Amino acid sequence: MQPKPQKLSDILINANKLFWKGSLYCEQAPVFHESTKCIILNDDRVKKGEEPTFAEENNLKYTLSVQVLKEIVNNVATQKPNFDLTDLLKAFNFYFGNQSFIKF
Repeated sequence: MQPKPQKLSDILINANKLFWKGSLYCEQAPVFHESTKCIILNDDRVKKGEEPTFAEENNLKYTLSVQVLKEIVNNVATQKPNFDLTDLLKAFNFYFGNQSFIKF
């Protein structure tokens, strides 16, 4: 069974349910949106510097590890207990562009 791409919003909202292992692959754009097509893949068997076949076939590029994704969401939750999807997207884009956590 082939994996199925999801919207970034669904992945962010459900980040706490993800296993720590794996990587997030997304369509690349200057800014990620809630509808950005993404997928979580376990890429242990892929050589460093290469993209998994499924990601290549769907124009998805390595974006960040699931571990970092979960840390981004946890950081938002710690700062803003009543966070929403807009906060998660802002934090995700900030981290992707700066390799650091946003401060609300």
